[in-house]
Order: sequence, then structure tokens, then C-alpha cells
Amino acid sequence: MEFVCPLCQAKNEHQLDFKIEEYVCRSCYNLIDVRSNKSRKQLPRLASNITLDTSKKGVIDGVEYFVVAVVVRNYANVADWREYYLRDKEGNDAFLSESDGHWVFMLPQDEEFSEHRGYCNFKGRVYRHYETTPSGISYMEGFFDEKVSFKPATYKEYVIV
Repeated sequence: MEFVCPLCQAKNEHQLDFKIEEYVCRSCYNLIDVRSNKSRKQLPRLASNITLDTSKKGVIDGVEYFVVAVVVRNYANVADWREYYLRDKEGNDAFLSESDGHWVFMLPQDEEFSEHRGYCNFKGRVYRHYETTPSGISYMEGFFDEKVSFKPATYKEYVIV
């Protein structure tokens, strides 16, 4: 797929072809709304320890994934981590999260989980509450299949007991 930035005329390409709502121009770092073909936001050019950019692909558990977007999130401007949005050729999503050299591979889940004080149950297993982290976006690049929200987000992490 290919999109031409309405501001700087740079070509923004990806190997996969999928429906997107917005993309970040690789040249001028504007978040472009595909429908209106206009900039929604000028983004910082800071790339904080990005390991995988949107030109990369790789194999995880026998499935070839393409990096379609990267978001760097921060917590109170003290700590940051990188989230890599992955997609395979069939359109299935996956995610890699990296913080201080520690990587987590995640797949979307449709099943509900039951949350209790200090723990949750999911697929018959008990997970202990690890942390709750409010975060904002400090950097992003790539192609997004939905509108990007810049409102603060809160993540809850659980670990196996």
C-alpha cells in the first residue's frame, strides 16, 4: 500500500495492504487522517531506542509478522517503553512490548477475565496484580487501522502466580 503525504508529498509505503485510518508521514512526522487527507497532529521526531521500525518483518512461533506501527509510551516522563504493532499476511494482529531490554509477545484475546482485588482469573489460571501504569504517547510511526487517541491511557499488568 502507498500513501502520499498531502503536506510534503513523501511516499509512505508498507508491504502489507490493509485498511487504515491514519498514518505518520516518514518525512514530516505529521499524523495524517486518510479520509480527509489532512494532518491531524504534528508529532515529535524523537525516536527513543526504536529497535524495529515499519520496514522490518520477522517470524515468531512459525508465523511471519510485519511491523506496521510503533508507539513509544511514557510514564510521568520518567520511564518509557516501546510497543510494536504486528500483523501477519492474513490480517491477524500481534504485539511486542519492550522495556529496558525485556520483551513481551502478546496476542489479542476475546475471552473475558474476572478481576478481583489484587488478582484476576483468565482461562482457568490465577494472575497476581503487578502494576497499574498511567501513560502517554511520546513518539509514534507507522500505519494505524483506527484513530489514535492521545488521551492518557492506563494499563493494568498481571503476572502468573
